[in-house]
Amino acid sequence: MIGYSLFHLECLWAFVRGNKDALYAVDATPRGLIRSFTAMVIVEAVSLGYAALFSTLGNSLIMREGGLVYLPLQLFLDWATVPLAFYLLSGPLGFRDKVLPLIVSYNWMSVIVLMLILLPSAMVTGGVIAGGFVFFIMIGVYGTALWLTYRLVDFILDQGMSIALGLTVLTMVLGIASAGLLNNIAQSLPVAGEQGAISQPAQPRS
Repeated sequence: MIGYSLFHLECLWAFVRGNKDALYAVDATPRGLIRSFTAMVIVEAVSLGYAALFSTLGNSLIMREGGLVYLPLQLFLDWATVPLAFYLLSGPLGFRDKVLPLIVSYNWMSVIVLMLILLPSAMVTGGVIAGGFVFFIMIGVYGTALWLTYRLVDFILDQGMSIALGLTVLTMVLGIASAGLLNNIAQSLPVAGEQGAISQPAQPRS
C-alpha cells in the first residue's frame, strides 16, 4: 500500500509541475476510490505532528474532554463533504462519468497541497514571519491551495471555467464551514485533565 500511495502522490506532483498526462495513470476505479482515502491517514498524521511540534495540539478535539466522540464527525467533515458534494452535483452538472477520477485525484491532491503549504505555515506559526507579512503569506498559502484545486477540477471535467471555478469555491466554503464548526466544538470542551486538576483536593503538607 505504501508503494501504491507513493505512485499516486508522484502522479499528482507531476501534474502540479505541469505534466497533465500523469493524471491518466491514477487508479480511478471503485477500488481506487476506497484506496484514495489513504490520503486521509497521511494528512491527519502529518497535521497531528505539525500541531505537536508547534504546541497547538491543545486546540484539537483529541486533546479535549470528550473530544474523541466528535472524531467521526471531524473525519466526515474533512473527508466526505467535498466528495459527496462532487457526487451530488455530478448528475445535474453532467459529469457523472468523471466523478470517480475527480474524487480520487482530489483526495491525493490533498496530500500535495499540505506538503506545499507546510513550510510557509510553519514559518507563520513559529513566529519567523510576523507583522503585516503574515497576511500576505496566508493569502499565498490559501491561494495556492485554491489554484491547484481549480487546475485539477478544470482539467478532469473539461467543461469550462465557470463550473471548475464554482466547484473550487464550493470546496473553499465547505472547508471554512467545517473548520469553523469543529473549532467551535473544540472550544466548547474543556482541555483534557483540566477539570481533574481543578477538582483534585490539595494534599496536606507534612
